Amino acid sequence: MIMHLKQKKIIFVVPSLKGGGAERVATTLLESFRKSEPELELFLVLFGEEVCGESGFNIRCRYLHVHERGSLLYTVFKFFKIIIQLARIFKEESPSAILSFMDYSNIVSIVGNYLSGKRARVVISVHTKLTALTRQYSSDKWERSLGVLIKRLYNHADSVVAVSRDVADDLEKNFGIDRNLIQVISNPFDLKKIRCLSEEHVMENIFKGNIPIILSVGRLSSEKNVGCLVKAFSLLKADLKAALVILGEGEEEQYLKQLCRDLGIEKNVFFLGYKDNPFKYMKRSTVFALSSFYEGFGNVIVEAMACGLPVVATRSYESIEDIIENDRNGLIVPVAEEKALADALLRLLNNPEVRERYISEAMKKVECYRSETIAAQYGKVLRDL
Repeated sequence: MIMHLKQKKIIFVVPSLKGGGAERVATTLLESFRKSEPELELFLVLFGEEVCGESGFNIRCRYLHVHERGSLLYTVFKFFKIIIQLARIFKEESPSAILSFMDYSNIVSIVGNYLSGKRARVVISVHTKLTALTRQYSSDKWERSLGVLIKRLYNHADSVVAVSRDVADDLEKNFGIDRNLIQVISNPFDLKKIRCLSEEHVMENIFKGNIPIILSVGRLSSEKNVGCLVKAFSLLKADLKAALVILGEGEEEQYLKQLCRDLGIEKNVFFLGYKDNPFKYMKRSTVFALSSFYEGFGNVIVEAMACGLPVVATRSYESIEDIIENDRNGLIVPVAEEKALADALLRLLNNPEVRERYISEAMKKVECYRSETIAAQYGKVLRDL
């Protein structure tokens, strides 16, 4: 149960409620607060118009009207335009607290709050290991600028929520963030909703046969390293008949499809695109695979576990063991080693008893990530401020 907050109004600042992990975290927290704190006024700021009611709750929304893409000059202009719009909203709404998600939102929320003159308490959340992200986009001038702004501004937040110990350590050691400001809070999951959605019907024929299915869910981008999974799957070709199903979209999609053709496995790999409900595919798969170079938390790991799907994952961050206890409720393999990944997948595919044991232990583990539990931890941070 969430301990009641003294604050009367909290503004959530989120780029969108559609898409990635941080957006789903915001949606889940909004729903949890709405149920557990009915006297609390929740207010949502989005970086573009969308239907707030799509996520199952009805709260007041304000939209920042900016185009998504443009030149570097426009990007800078958009940055200041968003800050001015936010400052105006904060001044008009007079929130007691602001809770922002993702680094761009965090930066503009800190500055916008200062310029509003109202000085609400600001809690920012960090969902990825920033050194890995800034290294990946090191050639992008704007991304490099964001790294500088993080170092300059994050210490001006009232609290910084990191989704894992790795993210917290990175903030302290590489960005100079005061450790006393940092709280480690895992991502929340509505387990009841996930399991309900997992029961929905699946149309794709590949799920109607008896072929073992390895499932991957996530953006098809370089940091997810899906190519490693494709190569690992090709190593299994001689040992068993199985299918690899990939859910997601991204800039590496054509490369991955060509890689499948080059490896001669294109008939056994199925690219199904982005799915609003990946859980029904998790429910009907045999093994879940995560092959990322790095993750901040790895939402899909908990989601797969909640759907009763055994997991094989790369050691994409050190504290991944907070979720996967190796050889107890899943398997962890080294990053970018397709032979190790293939061996782990083969072990699970060939051993139904091991799969069932992992599933049983995983079901116990995911209970600590219930949305009610995590929302209570966010509530304590907001209340303590």
